[in-house]
Amino acid sequence: MTIITTPLLILDSAGKPANGFIPGQQTARHIVAAGLVTQTMFRGIIRDGQIFGPDGVNPLNLPPTPAGQAVQLWEILIESDLNGRPREHVTTRLVTIPNVASVAYTDLVDVEATPPSGTWVVPPFVQQLIDGIETVNTAVTAAQTAATAASQTAAAAATIHFDKDNIGTDGLASLGQSNTHYGNGVDTGRLDRPQDRIKEFPISGS
Repeated sequence: MTIITTPLLILDSAGKPANGFIPGQQTARHIVAAGLVTQTMFRGIIRDGQIFGPDGVNPLNLPPTPAGQAVQLWEILIESDLNGRPREHVTTRLVTIPNVASVAYTDLVDVEATPPSGTWVVPPFVQQLIDGIETVNTAVTAAQTAATAASQTAAAAATIHFDKDNIGTDGLASLGQSNTHYGNGVDTGRLDRPQDRIKEFPISGS
C-alpha cells in the first residue's frame, strides 16, 4: 500500500488551509498481495489542508495501480458562496498510484484515457511539449548541417581562379569571342608570349 502525504498543504483561493473530502474509485479491478481490489469507492478526508484516511486520523493508504489503470479522485473542498452559505468546489483527477512507500499528493501524475485501448496515458498538452523539444533539437541539427555545407561550398569556391599565363586563345574563344580579334582590341596574334597576354588581356583579381 502507498501512503498519500501532503507536505504541501491544500489551500483555498485565499491561501488558507482547505477542508473537505477526497473520495476515489479504481478504474478497473485488479489483484494485489492483500487481495482483490474492486471498484467500490473510498473516501479520504481533507482537514486543515492535509489528507487523511476515512477516520480523519490515520494517513490515506491506496494500492498501487497496475500498468494501464488509474484511480479517479474527486477533490471536494468546502467553501462559502457570496451569501456565506457553504457549498462544494469539486476538482476531478485521474492519477496513477506508484508502487512506493509514500508519495506526495502533488506528485501524483495525472493521466487520461485513450478511446481505442482504454489505457491511461500522458495528456496531449504534455506530449506537445515533449514533441516541441524534439522539433527544436531537429531544427538545430539541420541548421548546423546546412551551415557546415555552406562553409565547405564557400571554401571550395575560394580555390577557383584563372591561370592567365595558360588561358590561351582557346580559353578566350570559350568565352564567346572570336579567335582572331576581340571587341576590346586584343589581337590574338600577339598572344603568343605570356608577357603580351598579361599586358593586353589583363585578368582582374590577379
